Amino acid sequence: MSNSTFQFQTLDLARDFLEHYVKNVSESEARVIPKGFNNSILWNIGHIVTFTEKEIFGDTNREMKVPDSYMEMFLRGTKPADWIAEPPTLQTLLAQLAEQVSRIKETFHNRLDEKLSTQRSSPTAEKPATVGELLVLLCFHWGLHVSAVNSINRIIQNAKNSNEERS
Repeated sequence: MSNSTFQFQTLDLARDFLEHYVKNVSESEARVIPKGFNNSILWNIGHIVTFTEKEIFGDTNREMKVPDSYMEMFLRGTKPADWIAEPPTLQTLLAQLAEQVSRIKETFHNRLDEKLSTQRSSPTAEKPATVGELLVLLCFHWGLHVSAVNSINRIIQNAKNSNEERS
């Protein structure tokens, strides 16, 4: 298996986990911010879409295909409490995520060695210098937010089940 196949399969796996965790989440549940959390399921998915778009397409000087409003709603340091505009729906974000993964594969399937146009910060000592290296970090980043989505969803579902048991 080539590195590109592995990296793209890992991206698919992260998306599949995310879709599994939210398959029964309602629009209103996606907006819940449980105690102890700063953000919702909707914010985490919007953050994945926006951050990935900015990093992989913006930093390789390609057209970004998310609305400008996403930058104000979903990048690091933002939170739903500060939103002025109406956010996209959960289904819109999931559709954009699926389309984004397809574009990443189509655009970069033979370009993993392409140099990035800017140096970026990284949680590792080494900074990603190529698209392939960036994809590895993006998969890690997705995993963090997929885990947050799963945790938030479990809290919501447990609260819902507790309320049903009391009824």
